Amino acid sequence: MPPGLYHSDKNLFYEYLFWGGGHLLQFAFTQGMFLVYLIMLSDASLASSNKITILPLFINTILAMGASFIYFVYPVDSAKLIHFFTWHMRIAGAVLPCFLIILMCCNIRTFTNDKSNYLLHSFLLFIYGDVLGVLTIEGNVTIPAHYHGSVVGITIAFMNFIYWLLPKLNFKEVKSSMVRLQIYAYSVGHFLHITGLVWLGGYGALRKVADLPSISSMLARACFIAGGAISVIGGMLFVIIVLLHLLKGKARTN
Repeated sequence: MPPGLYHSDKNLFYEYLFWGGGHLLQFAFTQGMFLVYLIMLSDASLASSNKITILPLFINTILAMGASFIYFVYPVDSAKLIHFFTWHMRIAGAVLPCFLIILMCCNIRTFTNDKSNYLLHSFLLFIYGDVLGVLTIEGNVTIPAHYHGSVVGITIAFMNFIYWLLPKLNFKEVKSSMVRLQIYAYSVGHFLHITGLVWLGGYGALRKVADLPSISSMLARACFIAGGAISVIGGMLFVIIVLLHLLKGKARTN
């Protein structure tokens, strides 16, 4: 530990300390999403293959766990540590998404033809966020746009998994119209919100700053604000839908 930084600014010290850990946490979330895809696509030949299941998960685990030892090499406030995690995210973090793209391409008919399967929304937003992550250089709101896209893509995958799991746990299946409304509201809303963030980043809006720059266009503001509102409604719909079905299921079994 660098004693100078710890005693001079503890908040900054812990921000640096957990910043890299946040990147590694994304590896775990991505692995969880990959498992959801494999489970929900279990009828496809590629999804049921042991090689495509074990190999990417093993590689991702090694890359995530191995990176944590960098803290024994560089101090927390080292520029080299920040540089390492930045490029570790861009290069090592792209390994599992590459396998995800292969999985998607080999199951393209399932993604496009199954009307009850909205994993395509998850895939597109996740890749959108990953592309922004590779392109992020400056410390503007493009960085939050990157992890918004990645995390939202993962969240939509788990939303799909919950809808898929409910009937298998003897709960009533959610109406397809409700699922469609919720998933579209959440995914389209976040797409607009993320696009607004990227657009505002082009106008120099800094991250962690509440005030929008006066030079920003009205369309960028509209995407950012309206998209955020729509996505919040979509998230609330998911909670309401799932809770109502859980309560109805328990009432029926009692």
